[in-house]
Amino acid sequence: VRVVSTHSQTLSGTLGHTFVGCAFPAPEPVRSRLVEYAGRAGRALAARGVLGHLSIDFLVGEGDAVLALETNLRMGGATAPFALLEGLLAGRCEARDGRYLHPDGDERCYVASDRVHRPALEGRTAAEAITAVERSGLAFRPDSGTGVALFALGAVGEFGKLGILAVERSAAKAEELFDAALEALDGVTRPH
Repeated sequence: VRVVSTHSQTLSGTLGHTFVGCAFPAPEPVRSRLVEYAGRAGRALAARGVLGHLSIDFLVGEGDAVLALETNLRMGGATAPFALLEGLLAGRCEARDGRYLHPDGDERCYVASDRVHRPALEGRTAAEAITAVERSGLAFRPDSGTGVALFALGAVGEFGKLGILAVERSAAKAEELFDAALEALDGVTRPH
């Protein structure tokens, strides 16, 4: 059993229950407890013959109380951005504390969503979205292991939707980078 990652989910929708994105890793002091509880749940399920990837949703309440809500016997909404991070960085996740370390030894954090929707991107191309991020100087840089990677680009033209992974050395900087990427993409839609 290996705990792969912890995330804070971003929820939206009519009732505020729809997953629209995530931030990695979950903040301390909760993150260490999530790693511990997920490991316990994984070992209990493995002892009963469960194999493969699964996701566990936890609710963190007042006083940092942690309650398990559900187990999904499949990959969850945060699986794709984490897999993209691993493909980009080739680092490692620290099992004891849930941090992701770049090969340079420094931590990397990210904010991601595969449900970014900008109606004005409709009719535009994936190449235009990529170019906007590159021209803004936000594109992912392999040398630093930071920047913005776009994914799930197949729906840009028809629906104005795509995915954004914003990787930085801190959670706060990752959030700023994500917001900057949204601004850069909004620039694609401005009339010339």
